[in-house]
Amino acid sequence: MEFSELLFDLYFLSTQIQGWGNDLSGLEFADERGHLDEGEVDRLRETERRLTQAQKLAKARLAEIRELHCADFSAHLDVVESRLAELEAATAGPMREFDRLMLSDLKTHLAQVRRNEETKFSVWWGFFYIRRLLGESDDCRFTAKDLPEKARPVEVYCPACSGANDLTGALDLFLPPTEKPYGTVTLLDEYLCHHCRQRYRALLRVRLREPRGVEIVNVDFPQVRIDW
Repeated sequence: MEFSELLFDLYFLSTQIQGWGNDLSGLEFADERGHLDEGEVDRLRETERRLTQAQKLAKARLAEIRELHCADFSAHLDVVESRLAELEAATAGPMREFDRLMLSDLKTHLAQVRRNEETKFSVWWGFFYIRRLLGESDDCRFTAKDLPEKARPVEVYCPACSGANDLTGALDLFLPPTEKPYGTVTLLDEYLCHHCRQRYRALLRVRLREPRGVEIVNVDFPQVRIDW
């Protein structure tokens, strides 16, 4: 895989790990107190499975980056540190006071990641937080507005009711800054059908160079477990 594809996956998976980790903590807290019904226990087990799978895949992506793209990864971290310094130096802007306080921890964390040392926080937390801080920058985002008119809407048909769902508005990708331009990225995510309100998963391939567009690779229920 190209470095940009691996890096995109790393940040995307880190965000999923953070989200599923938070969900799992809440479900386990309720389970310990006997507050979960049978369906919610199933959800707990599925969340555990997804979290474990995402961590395993993210670990593999990071290992491949370190082995095959060490210089590119170091250059990426240089750019990230420069961007964070600009945010910190700005007297006004979108950064919240809490984020400013967390920057010191994030800088230490990134230095440890660069040296491949053990980190105080989960290694995935750092990539999640970078996305949180830099995600509003136009040069780090790709949304449906960046698609040509002929490539919109992006319609996916629900596997439960066959209703058409426009994913155009849901397309909002974070592109970690790299020296090399992005070509194509692939993402597997979960969506809610606007018609029957059931959740389904869609595997999408997004072309970020001309001709820009979205290819729908597969759509199915979460229980079927489409994997990357």
